[in-house]
Amino acid sequence: MPRLRISISKDEPLRFLGHLDFLRTMERALRRSRLPLAYSEGFNPHMKVSYDTALAVGMTADPFYMDIELVTALAPADVRAQLVPQLPTGIRLTALAAIDDAAPKLMAFSNYETFCLFGPATGPLDGAAVAQAWEQRTTVPLRKVTRKQEKVIDARPLVPEPLVVTTDGAYIRVEAGILRTERTGLKPAELWQLLVRDFALPAREDECLIHRTGTYRREADGRLVAPLEDV
Repeated sequence: MPRLRISISKDEPLRFLGHLDFLRTMERALRRSRLPLAYSEGFNPHMKVSYDTALAVGMTADPFYMDIELVTALAPADVRAQLVPQLPTGIRLTALAAIDDAAPKLMAFSNYETFCLFGPATGPLDGAAVAQAWEQRTTVPLRKVTRKQEKVIDARPLVPEPLVVTTDGAYIRVEAGILRTERTGLKPAELWQLLVRDFALPAREDECLIHRTGTYRREADGRLVAPLEDV
């Protein structure tokens, strides 16, 4: 069946919408569009759609990727014309393209995300000093506690590229890329907390807004491939 990869945004009006509600909102828009969507068989058929990594409550994103399957092929321009009028405030369609049936699913494709973290400053900031202090550390232990276990991970290799830390005087902005591995992961909010606790970032640990700016496959040589580059 024809597959389409769609890039959409989750904008400020939907920042505090839960991820499942965000997906339901998008699926309702797809149904209203009257596109020839493919459904699974069986007693409870469901739309053949898959997504990239989940967005936490309070996180916005541009882009957010999703794959849909159609019963019959349509030109991307026709898909756009039918879908865009059905999108609610807070969701924008930014790109789409046909993809091969053998293309890996989004969750299997991506292992690297870029973020912008921002929050109110509680004092003067030397952004270069914070970024340099992070860069000079070979290990950064992070204690992670869940209902099932407690463990300590090394957060440093999960942020392979230099941080960019800036301020306009009132707010601090941290730009960072986070690598996801099969064994562990680092949440952007956890990175913010580490910078506040251990690297003298003048901010409060629990006052951080997050915007995801990219989803990629990071190759061994550091090259980043976006989901729509590979199609």
